Amino acid sequence: MKKWVSLLVMVVLVLSLAGCQKSPEEDAATVVAEVNGATITKGEATEFYNQILLQNQYVAQMYGMAFDPEDKSTISSIKAETLTMLTQNMVLEQKLEELGLGLTEEETADLEAQAQQERAEEIANISNDYGITLEEADELLRSKGIDVRSIV
Repeated sequence: MKKWVSLLVMVVLVLSLAGCQKSPEEDAATVVAEVNGATITKGEATEFYNQILLQNQYVAQMYGMAFDPEDKSTISSIKAETLTMLTQNMVLEQKLEELGLGLTEEETADLEAQAQQERAEEIANISNDYGITLEEADELLRSKGIDVRSIV
């Protein structure tokens, strides 16, 4: 009888824990911060965190410094930096909008197109300088665990 009760308790526990898991989309949509009514989602924070992590790895490598992306204090520091920067950016955007200094959709689209053009030119220059194609560079970065789309 005790075995059946224990088994039943374990089954109920496993089923209840399985029901608590969120889909990746639901998890990414989880609100992690709110600034004057505007929200920052876990997906936005994670994307920004990954960019800051890559920048820190690059700087450490450039200057020959040790960098452990799995160190708990490093993770904690970068998470705090991520949340601070996202919050500050949101406050700044809200203030610009309040003052009527924001960009129109057309201006934003023009700037994004210009940035894409400049990135493409920079990538072409790097490819020429190092004598490799974009596909070869992408493969090299992937072998190091870096997705080129997260950088450009």
